[in-house]
Amino acid sequence: MLYDREIARLSPMNAGAYHVNRTLAEDTGGIAAMNAIKAVNLALRFLLELAAVVAFGYWGFHTGGSTVARVVLGVGSPVLAAVVWGLFVAPKAAMTLPSRVKFVLGLAILLLAAVALAAAGQPAIAVAFAAIVVINQVLLVLWHQ
Repeated sequence: MLYDREIARLSPMNAGAYHVNRTLAEDTGGIAAMNAIKAVNLALRFLLELAAVVAFGYWGFHTGGSTVARVVLGVGSPVLAAVVWGLFVAPKAAMTLPSRVKFVLGLAILLLAAVALAAAGQPAIAVAFAAIVVINQVLLVLWHQ
């Protein structure tokens, strides 16, 4: 990397080219960093989807009155959520929905998982989960992901 005093020795044309190239390199680094942040946001979305399935299972196993009800709810609710997600919300969903409907349904399922956590006696985790879901969803919309 050239220092400013070395740039001063260069002809004005070369110094200008140096600054343009340096700016492009810095911009490319910024773009790479932003792409990395966007990738992390997509990975977070996937982890939230998995956490929602776990939350529904937790709710089911802690809600049912009898052992049979706990097992049915603890296994059935995550399976139902996963099937609905796979059919309608997943990137390669079996059923094609308008993007707004897909957005609302996906958000509803994730927030319903937060409600399930609260109903199962985990209100602090539910609030944290819901907050992360909302922030993630806002970033997904802003970044057109």
